[in-house]
Amino acid sequence: MATSGAILREARLRAGLTQAELAVRSGKDRTQIARWEREAVQPSYETLVELVRACGFDLPVDLVPYAQEPAAVLEELARLTPHQRLVRSREVYPDPSGDPVAVLAALERGRVTYVVIGSLARVLNGTDEPIAGVDLTPHGGEDNLARLATALGTIDATPADATSRLAAATLKAASVSRFATTAGAVTVVPVPDGTRGGWDDLRWHAQREALGGGVRAPIASAEDCARMLATLGGDEDTPRLNQLRQLIELERSLGLEL
Repeated sequence: MATSGAILREARLRAGLTQAELAVRSGKDRTQIARWEREAVQPSYETLVELVRACGFDLPVDLVPYAQEPAAVLEELARLTPHQRLVRSREVYPDPSGDPVAVLAALERGRVTYVVIGSLARVLNGTDEPIAGVDLTPHGGEDNLARLATALGTIDATPADATSRLAAATLKAASVSRFATTAGAVTVVPVPDGTRGGWDDLRWHAQREALGGGVRAPIASAEDCARMLATLGGDEDTPRLNQLRQLIELERSLGLEL
């Protein structure tokens, strides 16, 4: 279950507000909002609802059947390294056509600045789900996007739809660009839903992780993955979002770094 601090921070970030801006909207003290977010103290339920509504959202209360993720599985995943999580996911959900490490190796060789998002980032943070290719958010500079296009070219990237082009200008302008490569599907998302500015937002909490083959890739944090997934709001996303939130709680209770 998400904590009050996590809910408040997620609502504020999804609304694109700073703590100071939320303070003005809600009439609350900015310092107090910061304490609530880092869970130094807990707001009352009524105060939490008031703050969430100031962000343009609501917290409906409904009684629904309780479906908890198997705690033993999530705890096992929480204790694995990102490389071990990747190996496990590919064993449980085999996809012979895709090799995420090969994609990331091409990006690293090409000196591309990016952050991994999507299902791969979630799996590396500990969720139990199949990997649907490599999704990434690149730095939006023209030189970096040109390096990205060149790097994808080395793994024979071809557009997967009519709107995608392997060119810096298109990679910057398109909301989503999809490619098929010899190492699997690659999706480029300059500004994912739930972020403030894309790469410049995600980079602050991204961590470089060793994934085998000498590859160390920058991975979006579990909290940022949850924020992006919550913005999508699809029914199929709910189980994955619940896993991320439980993993964040496990991180705190077990003293682990996810």
